[in-house]
Amino acid sequence: MHTAGTGGPLVLEAMRTDQSDVAIRHGLAYATTPEVGRFAALDEDTERAWQDLGRITDTAIVERDADFEPAGWTLERRTALTSMFTTTRSTAAADHAGVVDLGVDDVPAMVGLATLGGIRTFAPGSVGRFAHVGVVTDGQLVAMAGARFSTPEWQEIACVVTHPDHRGQGHAHVLVDLLVARARRAGRASCLRVEVGNPARQVYERMGFVAAHTTTVDLRRRARATTDPTRPVAPGVLVDTNG
Repeated sequence: MHTAGTGGPLVLEAMRTDQSDVAIRHGLAYATTPEVGRFAALDEDTERAWQDLGRITDTAIVERDADFEPAGWTLERRTALTSMFTTTRSTAAADHAGVVDLGVDDVPAMVGLATLGGIRTFAPGSVGRFAHVGVVTDGQLVAMAGARFSTPEWQEIACVVTHPDHRGQGHAHVLVDLLVARARRAGRASCLRVEVGNPARQVYERMGFVAAHTTTVDLRRRARATTDPTRPVAPGVLVDTNG
């Protein structure tokens, strides 16, 4: 995600800085450890970088710059995403009943809500590693949002979803506003990405987010396993496989 002030894609910068503890590196490629998702980033969108990526992961969600087909990688899904960032203070009410911080005990409910809402990038292992907040009504988790990748300047907000039976009540607005406020207290601006054509963009614009640009993000898989079994990766450890 290219966001003003980051000097490059957010995921790449995050894996070099704040999320280096869940990053694996080989040459020109980075990938997160599987428990927090299948995210990847490239120093440059070249065949050599894709070869490097194949040494550390066989599944990658990665932002693209170039339009060539990397050898040995099959495209499973391509999505156009608009990056948005905060410019003004949000307008959500400060007090909202049922807002809670979510933890590992909430994972089953979070998985269910993410599945129901069509969120394909939620990783259960990211709970506890990344902050998540939710709205609970009558004992049911009806909305959630997470603070995912971050750099010293920016915080990404992701996995924003509301149960279909509870939409239109401002739950997502309040949760995003809460995460924006927390990021601001930590000295970070906030950003998020929304799929092109998703009406949620208008909601974010009303909250003070401004569209910056649109990028292409691919989900790709290797045709065969290529990661090096002689270099096991311990979760939470940055491994530079260049030695």
